[in-house]
Amino acid sequence: MPSSPRRKGPHGVAGSVGVILLLVATMLATLLAPAGTASAPAAQETSSPRTRVKVLHADPTVEEFEVFIDGVEVLEDFAYGQASDWIDVAPGSARVTITADRAGFNVVVYDTVYPVPAGYDYSLIITEALVYGDVFDTNPVPEGSARVRVVHATFALPAVEVAAAGATGAFATEIAYPQTSDYEIVPAGPYDFQVTLADLGDIVLTARVDLQEDRVYDLVLMGQPGDANHPLKLRPLADKTRE
Repeated sequence: MPSSPRRKGPHGVAGSVGVILLLVATMLATLLAPAGTASAPAAQETSSPRTRVKVLHADPTVEEFEVFIDGVEVLEDFAYGQASDWIDVAPGSARVTITADRAGFNVVVYDTVYPVPAGYDYSLIITEALVYGDVFDTNPVPEGSARVRVVHATFALPAVEVAAAGATGAFATEIAYPQTSDYEIVPAGPYDFQVTLADLGDIVLTARVDLQEDRVYDLVLMGQPGDANHPLKLRPLADKTRE
């Protein structure tokens, strides 16, 4: 799906606090064409199925954002590494506004309106160079299973392979920023993940993640290589499947 690059700020540095953040030709740009990534969630008992978004701050160059939907502040002092709860979005259209601190003032860095179809869940990830989202597939999985995929959200890291001991094949091969792997349905349980550079085979990260049954996981590769304050990690975005 398309992603929205940030424009360069007045000093020509992409990703700084002063940049103009072109947010989501994703969060609700996937909303323009949700088919192809995941099927629609199962029909709800209500006449208007809910539409929800979960936001992750994965940009190590900006400490905090504020996020507004239709003029209502839904995330305040949203710090690096934080993931939001589900945020309900009214079907029809939504105005998304994001602000960031600059010299003690909250400056609008993004403001636009998107169409919002009903009945889908979305993940929205703010990264250093762009912000992008995708359908978060909460459809049911077979008993004893989990659904998982990998999101490469580290601007400074080249293409990687993500594998796990005991898994059949790699979860992601030659996945580069800002790509997302396909969803895989796997037996629930703990997995020891290993992230290696696709061209050299060097190990850049190992992490254990417990994949619980009847849950969906976006494993977001985020952080900065060699940065002790923002180390590389696989940050799970997870939730239960819909009944």
